[in-house]
Amino acid sequence: MSQGVGACSTQYSILGPAASPSLCLGTIFLSATGTTYGATPPLVPFDSTGDMLVLDDGCDCLLRITPAGDISIEVPSADIFSVTGETSANFGDSGLAIDDQGVVFFTEQQSDSVLRWDGTSISAVVTEADILAATGGTSSDPEGLAVGSDGMVYVNERNANSILQVDPTADSVNVYVDESDFTALPGITSVDFEAPIIGAEGGVIYVFSSADPDALFRLDAPGTPVLVTETDPPLVDPENHMTRAPNGDLITGDDSSPDQYYRVTPTGDISVLLDEPFLDACASSTVDTSAGIAFDGSGNFFWIDNDTNTIFVVDGSTLNDPTPDCQVFASAADIQSVTGTGPGLSGGIAFEIGATSSEARSIPTMGFWGMVLLGALLPAIGWARKRRQLG
Repeated sequence: MSQGVGACSTQYSILGPAASPSLCLGTIFLSATGTTYGATPPLVPFDSTGDMLVLDDGCDCLLRITPAGDISIEVPSADIFSVTGETSANFGDSGLAIDDQGVVFFTEQQSDSVLRWDGTSISAVVTEADILAATGGTSSDPEGLAVGSDGMVYVNERNANSILQVDPTADSVNVYVDESDFTALPGITSVDFEAPIIGAEGGVIYVFSSADPDALFRLDAPGTPVLVTETDPPLVDPENHMTRAPNGDLITGDDSSPDQYYRVTPTGDISVLLDEPFLDACASSTVDTSAGIAFDGSGNFFWIDNDTNTIFVVDGSTLNDPTPDCQVFASAADIQSVTGTGPGLSGGIAFEIGATSSEARSIPTMGFWGMVLLGALLPAIGWARKRRQLG
């Protein structure tokens, strides 16, 4: 990967909007003091990331992919079936998240359960019966999933149009925000929660709803949703997976044309992160942005084209550029060579906590007076260089 490009560029940066000179100085100071831009686990993106975990409908299994692109089956289908009691799995729109202890949580929609992989064994955190007891419904459909800053697991329950809170230590579930809490807000006629949900600092949870109207909500506490913004236009159908950029902005795809990725600030400002022509050019075909997305600890953006079932990576240091660097990270053929079957990558992806990315991105601390001294020396260094050139 190349080094950071244009932190003070006039274009939109992964670190935020186009920077003024004062913001450029702030960025330099943060870098010089060794500050990184990730979040504290379990919030994403982690400062330091290791392997990627991927839900695959083709093998009905959980995959592991190393940063070098080596693929292996982390949890085989037989182990998943032994817990769910099913003979197949369904990971369409299923969320995947990892907590600060490295425990993996994901939804499985054939059994309508929330599963846990602790690196040794797989188990059900809550079953469909548990969910129905909490919602009072007759059927359930848990889809998107995220770990909050409090360590709780939050789930989009589509049939009840509610957000569930799952306690992974007690293996219990309750309704965190009910459908009626949302429709009690002025202007909210209906809600529909599918894949997009993410945790933020201070116990905040963000969810997109694709209903009337299409909207982004912030959940600050049980039963208290806040309408952040209506998204249409330009984000017409926010049903796809969501993640956070290194600066805390929300990233999601549109389930309607055009297929591209949008950035939404926590205050509701919407812009295009990567447009459809760029994504089509990277994939050499038209793309489907409905599958999983994630940033690694170095700010590189990983996205799955659900049409070709290929995982791509955009070099985070080039996201400022007119044409960012986009490469294949793992192709469908690569995955099939390991699993023996064509992949179906419509579920979530997530990175484990690692030990190298943060070190690679961080710059040794200079301290405040070191910055002052550097600022004083720069004019003298520049004058000496000029005299040398003139001589």
